[in-house]
Amino acid sequence: MTYRALSSFFYGAVLIVTARECAARDADLYTAATAAAVRQVEPRVVQLRLVGGVSSIEGVPLGRAISGLLLSSDGWVVTTSFGFEDPPTAVIAVLTGGEQLALELVAVDYVLKIALLRPTEADRPGDDWLKPEASPLRVGQTVLAVGRSYNAHAPNVSRGVVSALGRLSARAVQVDASVSSANYGGPLVDLNGHILGLLTPLPAAGSDRMSAEWYDSGIGFAVPIDRVLKSVEILRAGHDRLPGALPFSIDSKNPLASSVTVAKVDDAAAPSLRVGDRLASIESTPVLNPTHALSLMAGFCNGEQACLKLERAGEIFETQVVAIQKKPVESDKKTPRAKIARGVDD
Repeated sequence: MTYRALSSFFYGAVLIVTARECAARDADLYTAATAAAVRQVEPRVVQLRLVGGVSSIEGVPLGRAISGLLLSSDGWVVTTSFGFEDPPTAVIAVLTGGEQLALELVAVDYVLKIALLRPTEADRPGDDWLKPEASPLRVGQTVLAVGRSYNAHAPNVSRGVVSALGRLSARAVQVDASVSSANYGGPLVDLNGHILGLLTPLPAAGSDRMSAEWYDSGIGFAVPIDRVLKSVEILRAGHDRLPGALPFSIDSKNPLASSVTVAKVDDAAAPSLRVGDRLASIESTPVLNPTHALSLMAGFCNGEQACLKLERAGEIFETQVVAIQKKPVESDKKTPRAKIARGVDD
């Protein structure tokens, strides 16, 4: 073997060893970052034990414990609403350290599928209400799905990446981390421990139940935390957020048409719209086709404002409309609180 060949051999061997050492070091840093992020968010992740009631998703029973996100030290908690379709008779929150706290249901957002709970003891002090953090979501971002459904003493953690934004009527972000009953109601966080969203099993637009197949195949969803906290501000007054309908309809004969036009208008609720207006965007999201437009239109609560961009006679203009209450289907009239949850999309 010549000197040059021998030098190349040893040089290659050094590169391989160095690459392995760097990979191991990166893995160690990744593990350390994950542990630090979980430690930071852990005090806000609680186990919620539900007493009474029966809940299931497509016939698969939910465990009688779910996760929750502690909003303040006085015990207000936000969680997924899927544990409350058949309301439990009692809810016990198990906090970090083992303290147990009795909670009661305040209100439900039937569009985002979240529920707000408060302590039955009104005199608990608390002034550290959770605020949204400046940590924008992006596709490819590493995230952690954190929950306490199965073990109140140690959080369950699943790592993955954000795979899509603006999913399910622009209500959610999609992740490939394992999202299941082990962490429903818990937070989605980044590697800095910033809370990005609330994990919840959301149904597709036009459906009143989530698809179990999505979750079985590794697709999970989280409602962005800014939308969660915006909803919480309304729920705190004890008012449920019911599904709404924008006060106009579109021409959907060709679901893949590149141009989306207004076909019918509720003149009293949307006086600025005209039949034939071309719908360009909803809440700054460009409308791609009628199918996409219908999905975006399905994500509003009754009374919620929507910003629209339209084109009329070659002129682009913006206007705002307010979603009106959807007409319930016959099956919605059976129970007071579960009725809308079972019939969100006509």
